[in-house]
Amino acid sequence: MNGFDEAGFAAGSVTGVRWWHLTQGVSYAFDSRNPDQPATLMGARGSWQPGENHADCQLLQKFTAGHKAPVEECGCGFWAYWTRSATSPVLGRFPVLGVIEGYGTTLIGDLGFRCEKARIVALCCMFTIKVPDPAWRPEPAPRGWNPATMFDARGQGLETLSAITGRTYQRGGPASPPLIDDADALTEIEMRLEDRYQVPVYATPDYMLLKHPPTTDYLPSPSRTEENSDLAVQLAKLSAAGDALKTAMANLSRLWQTLPFGGADVGPAGPAKS
Repeated sequence: MNGFDEAGFAAGSVTGVRWWHLTQGVSYAFDSRNPDQPATLMGARGSWQPGENHADCQLLQKFTAGHKAPVEECGCGFWAYWTRSATSPVLGRFPVLGVIEGYGTTLIGDLGFRCEKARIVALCCMFTIKVPDPAWRPEPAPRGWNPATMFDARGQGLETLSAITGRTYQRGGPASPPLIDDADALTEIEMRLEDRYQVPVYATPDYMLLKHPPTTDYLPSPSRTEENSDLAVQLAKLSAAGDALKTAMANLSRLWQTLPFGGADVGPAGPAKS
């Protein structure tokens, strides 16, 4: 049971939340300044295409004839969650959150679903583009005085100088200008995603989920949630009782050492005589 298949198969289509990271073509690098290559969303097992995407079990295909994804005994298929709080961003510098519609063979669980076919419904870029501040100008050091060199020579380190001045230094003087958000570059990326995948790209995840809410029919019932909560409380109480027992045993051991015979071995005739 992993939260994605214990309820069995579902009929029709479902919608859920998932993550990708943004790449350019087949490369994991992404250059927001290069409009010639399309922005591509990369999932755990490959890139996503516009329109309908078909899942297959790539792992088993290396060793056997494979099977139609998904199946309960395997982790294949496209994954998505019922709630955003259950997800965590994928690795990558440019994470993208989105909503997908899953259909075909679909396995359902408390956390989300795994499906055979999926299409992207909506997207939201969860990153910013940083560029050097064009308004920044370096302040010249006093004539004949190079603060970075002086601090470095005395062994105090440039970190100390930066902490004092609030500026970043490198050997020989101030470093590159500070970075600021480039809203125009982010807008360009959002437009490229919209053009490639033909779906709306939203500025905030909350608004995206308001316009495209995930399926709620398979969320755990309140009674089941309460049962899980009660179980967690009972486990916490057992853990606390175990800690209290360990403390009591430690106190008893220390008390034993303070007895008149000093915790010496005691036989049938009483404490051993020295």
